Amino acid sequence: MSKRAGRKRKAGIRTASGQLSRAGLPKWDYGNDRVQQRREAFRVYQGGKADEQVNDCIGRVWAAGLLDGTEFDPAVLRDIGRDYGGLYWDYYHTFDGVSSYEPRSRTSGTGDADPRGERFKILDRKARAAGYDCTSAMHSICVNEYWFPDGNPAWVQRLLNECWLRQGKLVVGYLADKWDKERLQRVKECLVAMVS
Repeated sequence: MSKRAGRKRKAGIRTASGQLSRAGLPKWDYGNDRVQQRREAFRVYQGGKADEQVNDCIGRVWAAGLLDGTEFDPAVLRDIGRDYGGLYWDYYHTFDGVSSYEPRSRTSGTGDADPRGERFKILDRKARAAGYDCTSAMHSICVNEYWFPDGNPAWVQRLLNECWLRQGKLVVGYLADKWDKERLQRVKECLVAMVS
């Protein structure tokens, strides 16, 4: 009675070399229905190239062209907003300490790209120099929505509804008012201050 040692062979079609065949397997996962619908909705923006950038709030704001109208490329503003959000949560992470807003420098770092938070401190100083209203508006789309990227703040959704209405799409919900547009202007001022 001889038994073969080792792991059982995986079932499936094999190639001539004996490896499992990838025939019949999906080549790429495009996400669930909601993700695909969102990509399709933004496909008309940015010359058809926006669908890959709409996975977070700042990306959707950029895709709809809402970051246009400054001296900087809107993609640069989008990227600095994403960078700030990631650095913010890397610097102010939660752990079992005295406070959830305690800097990472008091803990054992993870060896990331900004272990002391120096880049974050520079960006944060520039953002705060733009003023409280600007920083607060920028935080609402770059920081507050960081862990839940599928959602938009209500004021951003109203701005997006207005963009979609201009595209001739059916819109369910409210449209932007002057306060929403002013808040967007504050976001752009803060992002420009961080890039400068």
